[in-house]
Amino acid sequence: MTLQITRPVQTDLAEAAVFFRHTIEDTFLRNHIPVVPPTELAQECAWKLEALQADLKSCGAERYFLIARERGGIVGTVALSPASEFVREHIPAIYHAWTCITTVLVKPSWQCRGIGTQLLSAALGELRRREEPGFLLDTGYATARVYWTAKLGEPDHVLPRFWYGKDDHCFWVRGVDRPTFPLHGA
Repeated sequence: MTLQITRPVQTDLAEAAVFFRHTIEDTFLRNHIPVVPPTELAQECAWKLEALQADLKSCGAERYFLIARERGGIVGTVALSPASEFVREHIPAIYHAWTCITTVLVKPSWQCRGIGTQLLSAALGELRRREEPGFLLDTGYATARVYWTAKLGEPDHVLPRFWYGKDDHCFWVRGVDRPTFPLHGA
């Protein structure tokens, strides 16, 4: 495997749109998310693409994406972004200015090959380069919770049965240099 992790370019947009749709559809299926209106799936994909476009337009200042490529195609993504209003509502105020690691997606046929770990490592490297003290991460997908709990330990905050009356929404607050250890008071 000759994985390359690079910054996106304008010509990635069309392929990224297909990638987002494919991985998000698969995520919904794997997490047994009830049939949702097609507009909800389309909206989720549109948000990801808009975030990528914001990165390209701002040269990484507004959002900062990294793209994992294998054999010339996109097989994974990760992004750094400001904490959303939803995240800020559920974490202590002292962490509101911290960067969120978001849009960690790996193409279904490429999962379980260490690509997510490499994307996380690259994102942490960028945060270190920026001299940021820590990061936030959140998810409402049960499969992602298992993955992130294995990588980062138990979440700091949990909203029980938040999604569809069955799935928790989880939040992690971690230091950049020791991401597997919760911060005191998080």
